[in-house]
Amino acid sequence: MATRSRVEVEELSQTRGQDEIEKGKVGEALQKFQVHEDTAIAYKMQSAEYKNHVSRNKEQRKSVRAGVRTAKETYLDEVRNAGILPDNSVAEIEQKQWLAEELHKRIEEQEQLARTEQEIQRLKDEVITF
Repeated sequence: MATRSRVEVEELSQTRGQDEIEKGKVGEALQKFQVHEDTAIAYKMQSAEYKNHVSRNKEQRKSVRAGVRTAKETYLDEVRNAGILPDNSVAEIEQKQWLAEELHKRIEEQEQLARTEQEIQRLKDEVITF
């Protein structure tokens, strides 16, 4: 049995009438195809929007972190040059800043490890259910 193209279906609808086509199997198949086509397009658009959103958020966070780091460095330079705080206080502030950054890195690593372990467990659970 030969398949008909969309043009042939449209010509058929013009010759026999749209009601006859819509009631038949061709109309049902066409409707199902259109639903699947719309779903695929919607998924593709949503996926692209999500990827764009995530990449934009990553860039914004990176920019903010760089800006905060620059602001801290500038502040410490100004304090050091102005002589507002003794040199040992500035060194102590820099040490605390370094410790805070190191702690932040370790926390991020632990969170990433936890997310990875959760993903592995989820995949194992999926395998078991099948």
